[in-house]
Amino acid sequence: NQGTKIKTQIEELEETTLKKMKSETDYESIDEFKANFLEDIQGLQAREKELKKEKAKLEQAQEEYIQYVEQNKRDVKQLENVTQELDKVEQALVQISNRQAQQQSKVETIKKQLEFETYEEAQKNIQEWKKEYDKLKETYEKAKQAFQKAKEQESEAKTTLRNMEKQEEDFIGESKEAHEKYHQILRDKDFADTEDFISNRLQEEEIERVKQDIQKYDQKVTQLQAALKSMEEEGIERIWIDVEKLENEKKDRTEKTQKVEEEKNNILYRVRRNEEALKNIQRQMKQRAEEVDVYQAMANVSKTANGKLTGKQKINFEMYIQRVYFMRVIEKANQRFHDMTGGRYELLRKAEDQDSKGKIGLDLDVLDNYTSKIRSVKSLSGGESFKASLALALGLSDVIQSMSGGIQLEAMFIDEGFGTLDEESLEQAIDVLHQLSEGNRLVGIISHVRELRERIDKKIVVRQNNQGSDVEVVV
Repeated sequence: NQGTKIKTQIEELEETTLKKMKSETDYESIDEFKANFLEDIQGLQAREKELKKEKAKLEQAQEEYIQYVEQNKRDVKQLENVTQELDKVEQALVQISNRQAQQQSKVETIKKQLEFETYEEAQKNIQEWKKEYDKLKETYEKAKQAFQKAKEQESEAKTTLRNMEKQEEDFIGESKEAHEKYHQILRDKDFADTEDFISNRLQEEEIERVKQDIQKYDQKVTQLQAALKSMEEEGIERIWIDVEKLENEKKDRTEKTQKVEEEKNNILYRVRRNEEALKNIQRQMKQRAEEVDVYQAMANVSKTANGKLTGKQKINFEMYIQRVYFMRVIEKANQRFHDMTGGRYELLRKAEDQDSKGKIGLDLDVLDNYTSKIRSVKSLSGGESFKASLALALGLSDVIQSMSGGIQLEAMFIDEGFGTLDEESLEQAIDVLHQLSEGNRLVGIISHVRELRERIDKKIVVRQNNQGSDVEVVV
């Protein structure tokens, strides 16, 4: 490792120094040479300590980088899980949509089965039927009252008729009994008939008394006949009230009333059933609508994350995150690139078509402020491309360090690329690197460019020889 190499170099330097000491004749004394030698040794030991510190920092940076990579892997795995969950949500949304269609079909079927299309129409018909029912009920009550009155009159007439018939029967019986008694008396008295009795046996007073009895009898018969005639006439007038017809009308109206009542009850029952079904369907539709809204939002998130949302750029969630961080890197890189190019160039993320499938979006264009035109980054010269690459690398470093809990990149090595720069560009690149190294950051440059080696004060020079290579530390 680097520490072992440095230690080996120190040992070789001590051995070389001892060899030189044996043949050195320029020093005035051994003490002076020893003092110089010890001073060199102390300097090398101090340098060794610094290199060990740098080594520890590099190892720490490497460990933090490994942790960053592992965290990135976990984030990618979590993203895959989220994508799977979103796919499940999208499938659930399809199922909910199907269930909603089935519920809507059930609603249409129930509507077809209903006698009335709307609740208001059913209520209107119920009101009309209720009016007709009330009218029939009123007619029925009047007929019922008339029938009851007629029935009462009929009962009274029958009672009077029965009484008169009883009186007639009693009168006839009494008349017969009196007639039989009268004729029996005549027979007992040996009279042939009434005239024989009157002419032969009865005195004038008795004849007068019999006449009065006969007259009373005739009057009573006349009264009974007149009363019977009157009752017969009254009875004939009441017989015209057709009781059977009234009974039939009553029965018909009762049946109609019951039928209307049953229809009303059936309609009210169906209306209540339909109202309950409608409320249930509306409640389910509202619930389904809420579920659809939730799942629709989830579906939009899923489509957005998978780059499938209509009317939007077709980029998935991973590409979107990469673009966000890429734009941050470009923003930081342009701060360096602007200085390195004298304000001429500015890096831009390459725009893509609206219908692109999200497989692009991390490409670069460059804005030439001299011509105010945007062109491909591939049109840059070799030196300009190196500056752009260097600016992007530094921008990435700045973004990583600016993140909460980000890695502190305290050391950076740049390998080659300086040979493509002209004198002005090289000067601009070195100025940027000097600015970077002014803080606690260590910037290492690996290059064969002679001009660059001359501009760097502190360096490690590696020379190739027959045994391998030599390392020289220049402080």
